[in-house]
Amino acid sequence: MTPDLYNLFNELTNKIGNSPRFKNYSFINEAQGEALEWLCNGWDKPNLSKSTNIYAYYVSCAHGSFIRYIHRELKKNGQ
Repeated sequence: MTPDLYNLFNELTNKIGNSPRFKNYSFINEAQGEALEWLCNGWDKPNLSKSTNIYAYYVSCAHGSFIRYIHRELKKNGQ
């Protein structure tokens, strides 16, 4: 992984985290960190024979990570 790719992943998680859907959660920084970790661990996993839109793959992974984290936190807090 290159530093440029890391910076792109960081920008992507910041953009998703600041979207109206997620920005009001108090634990959004942790969700962004987890999404960034998922992206960094899976940066080389896209199967290009199935799809050529690698950006959509990364956005989907990051968004899914946000959703999983939020569900886990809400469950932990009893909401």
